[in-house]
Amino acid sequence: MPVLTETLEAAILRDPDDLAAYAVYGDWLAEQGDPRGELIATQLAADATNDPEIRRAALRVFSKHRDYFVGALGSMIATDSFTWRAGFIHRAVLSQDRLLIEGGARVASSLAEVVATLLAHPSARFLMDLVIRTNNRDIWNRTIGSQKDIVDRIAAARPLVLRRLQLGDSAYGFANVGRIDHAWPALASIHELVLQGDFALGKVALPELRSISLWPMPLKRRGARELVEAEWPKLRSLRIHLGNSLDHIAREIVTLIHRNDMPALADLGLLAYKHAETILDELARAPLLARLETLDLRHGRISDRGVRPLLANAAAFRHLARIDLSDAAISAKVFARLQTLLPNVVGESP
Repeated sequence: MPVLTETLEAAILRDPDDLAAYAVYGDWLAEQGDPRGELIATQLAADATNDPEIRRAALRVFSKHRDYFVGALGSMIATDSFTWRAGFIHRAVLSQDRLLIEGGARVASSLAEVVATLLAHPSARFLMDLVIRTNNRDIWNRTIGSQKDIVDRIAAARPLVLRRLQLGDSAYGFANVGRIDHAWPALASIHELVLQGDFALGKVALPELRSISLWPMPLKRRGARELVEAEWPKLRSLRIHLGNSLDHIAREIVTLIHRNDMPALADLGLLAYKHAETILDELARAPLLARLETLDLRHGRISDRGVRPLLANAAAFRHLARIDLSDAAISAKVFARLQTLLPNVVGESP
């Protein structure tokens, strides 16, 4: 790679949201006769002005050089799976229903093959958001692979600026992810992680992580311990769906609430938790409460008796911007009293 190319790309790598760095890179590419330079310029102009004619011009550039910009990817999966920004694929949302068929058979054997091709492609050099909805079954419910293969491909590719990764989507199907800790070195700069399905975090090493959303199937004691032991100094949002969790993880959840080494945590969500009442009681005595901005206990089993810690410690909870108790079994009378003391409580009264 020429020295100037490395210098211009290094500026993007330092701050992949700095569109000015893309513009400088695009000007240089255009001077070299690289069609990506024109694509960068027209896409930047289209996004900046929202001018329909400039947007059409960007589409014409893309159509003219489509093979150059998507290559083998264009024969594997529908190109509307990709969102482009400044001449590069910014976001990819991959699912089985987008795989292309040629001669009665899928061109790609699995989404894992698509991911490998994507992460090796020049157009995805600055990919920031990757969503894999599911990779376990096809439209006929036949097993065709697992996201374990996808995790292996990500670990091997070590994407340069990936900031958000989602594996599994409850609307499409939970993912069979398996162990994911071998991918942490490749995800050292990730800011947001969403996992929905069967997975094992292992020893978490994500120093830049700001947000994590987990829907385990189910959360077992080992998984709960991994959450308790994880180190994430910059984590701001922690959300866990506990609808099918086992009873014996309650101790670990309480330990998690009483951790004092997550200084940035401001958004806590423990959804569909059958022991949600204990959360309110523990939070009332936890140093974490003072740092929280939002608390989400939707779909938890919370009764009139369970909200007593809120009523008794209303002053301690009043600073929160939002306390979501939607779908709780709280009587209309108690709910009205609760909202009188804490207007930040939301939900439905019977």
